[in-house]
Amino acid sequence: MLKEVLEKNFNRSDFERMMKSEKVAELVATSYRKYILSRPTELAWDGKQIKIKAKVNVEKLVADVKYFIDQKAMKNKMVIIKWDNTLLKVPSDYTDRVRAIVESTFQGIMATHNIRFTTMDLIQERHSQHIDESGDVAQEEDLIFQKGTASQYTILLAVQLDWLEKVDPIDNRKRYFWDCKMSAEVKIPRTAELFFKCFYPAAGENYGIVPVLGKSEIKQKAELAISNVAKQVALAILEKTRTHSDDIATNIFQAYFDKFPRAALGKIKQALDQLESEKRISDLEFSPAGSKLHARMRSRMKFSVLQEIICNECEELGVRVALDPLRISDKSQTFYFVPTSSINTIENKDSE
Repeated sequence: MLKEVLEKNFNRSDFERMMKSEKVAELVATSYRKYILSRPTELAWDGKQIKIKAKVNVEKLVADVKYFIDQKAMKNKMVIIKWDNTLLKVPSDYTDRVRAIVESTFQGIMATHNIRFTTMDLIQERHSQHIDESGDVAQEEDLIFQKGTASQYTILLAVQLDWLEKVDPIDNRKRYFWDCKMSAEVKIPRTAELFFKCFYPAAGENYGIVPVLGKSEIKQKAELAISNVAKQVALAILEKTRTHSDDIATNIFQAYFDKFPRAALGKIKQALDQLESEKRISDLEFSPAGSKLHARMRSRMKFSVLQEIICNECEELGVRVALDPLRISDKSQTFYFVPTSSINTIENKDSE
């Protein structure tokens, strides 16, 4: 019954995707009572399955399922924060503190949707480490590719923090305030496309202005003003990126691992999980079946490159895999992997 509700309220592709999601299946199976508002009426019963009719809280069901879909879409998304130093206008004593408060505020808010943060220095370091460990020849285009695809968004921030003194017209006394303003530009590194731009506080809003009553609270109130504005900017960016899907051209690949012992299959899964965490593949799904493992994934890499990377990653974990020479299908973008030892056995038999 709930499945029919979802089918009516989502487009076909989203519905098919959620039917494959363990999270959605678990949600419907374990929490169905909170979506049913009336006592169910039995419509049919064949001894195995029962068909019922009841009033359903459609809005809540759809909202909860959308949340899980969004969480899946945001899984492991990476963000780089950059600072526009030409527009970072704050008292020199507060420069480092401003950066720290803003970055920690962003990370705390966006972590609720599994968004993680990286830096260009860390991307460079990982690339160099990969070159050293693999023995590959360092190529500039590879590094450019890594910098363009290692994160989904680059956030360029600018902050202005002013110390204000105003004379109160009523008692003619001076009043002191911190006034914080902040702007952000969100770009997609791969294309340099300006995805979102905002400026806070908006006209008529004053949460960036914080009064200071005494010298002892000057620093504390400055931090409060910065935090207030950073929170609103982070929430605005989060809302824009939460359901955004970067249309990077990807191909769907399927990999079958056959004739491996259970322990080896566990390491193969670990290797593929590592590739996903490094953003070399995405949307990784497993379908284990006894001594076999089926993995479905997306990747921007070429067919031959992805094959080699999977072999190398598995070997690093102590599992030697190779393409099955008897089952090679480039057109369908499907890999068939077997233990290297089994290929050697086949070759020995052929030589005899």
